[in-house]
Amino acid sequence: MSYQINRRLLALGVIITAIVSIIGVAQAETPIEYGETVFGSIDTKAEMDTYTFSGSSEDIVLIRMQSSWYDGPEIKLYAPNGTLISHGSGQSTYFSEITQALPDTGEYAILVGDDDGDDTGNYGIFVQRVHNPGNATPLGFGENKSASIDTKAEMDTYTFSASSEDIILIRMQSSWYDGPEIKLYAPNGTLISHGSGQST
Repeated sequence: MSYQINRRLLALGVIITAIVSIIGVAQAETPIEYGETVFGSIDTKAEMDTYTFSGSSEDIVLIRMQSSWYDGPEIKLYAPNGTLISHGSGQSTYFSEITQALPDTGEYAILVGDDDGDDTGNYGIFVQRVHNPGNATPLGFGENKSASIDTKAEMDTYTFSASSEDIILIRMQSSWYDGPEIKLYAPNGTLISHGSGQST
């Protein structure tokens, strides 16, 4: 009788432990919105932090990660059914970026960390829908805007209305020395122009 009770208690203990582990994973997920930048840290080797966002079928998303460690910042994007749909890893760099069209509507998961699992440090992660972007600032022709990049991986988003065959000039001047970057996307999310100042 005592053995049977102990065995039941052991089974109950395993079930409780499993439930606590599942709850712990759920609590570790951090929601992130389109146009948002989040600052985080990898404190333990092999750790990956998890972010979730709601996406719709045919959304095109840009995800950027900038790390304090030099090699292998890694991004993994999972569909609502758990399928890995995109993966990026920066080799010999602090930076990683992916662009992906979403196949379904639902909650997506982003896992970030070090690709070899042997580095720790701080990082920033940025997510944006490149058509109909979130947290965007309207910009008119002939208008100047001043802003700041406050977190690693952050990109500020501006929108403007234009007509077919318009020819536009976009200029950016930064306070940092290397790599001020401009990306121009069409209404359908296609990247149509890109500029980055190297050592200027």
